[in-house]
Amino acid sequence: MILEKLRQRFGMAEDASPEEVERERFLRYGKDPKGYYADLIGECNVAMHCVETGSPIGGPLYSQEEKAFFGASIPEEKQANIVRIDRVIDGLTPEGETFEQYTRRFLAELDREIRDQKAVGLKSCAAYSEGGLDVRPVEGARPGRPMTGSGREAPGRG
Repeated sequence: MILEKLRQRFGMAEDASPEEVERERFLRYGKDPKGYYADLIGECNVAMHCVETGSPIGGPLYSQEEKAFFGASIPEEKQANIVRIDRVIDGLTPEGETFEQYTRRFLAELDREIRDQKAVGLKSCAAYSEGGLDVRPVEGARPGRPMTGSGREAPGRG
């Protein structure tokens, strides 16, 4: 179905083979990748294209060149960014602060990232983890004290 739509879009003969359509696709992309991409999405009846600026998790962030490619291919009025919360957290190294202090710093950084990216949404991989979003407070925890993963207070903090 996709190759048929591409065949029509390229104005090729009805009896063009899938291989011919693929060759034409690669030829057009090779001549002008941004133009090819912009042409394909230009009239796709999509209100907004959202780019998750923090992906892929575990790999490098999108480069300025990659971001520019998306920006040049999508009409500005249809561009939107999604901020990945995990990347904001990854960029914050705990600095001997209480959980409350760390949380304040995280929220300030998240706010900055949202403003800088002009984000329309947030995303996190937390829902994919073993516990998902079913996070419950640790019983008997004292506020403002760092905790280990077992729910015990971390040693050496007072």
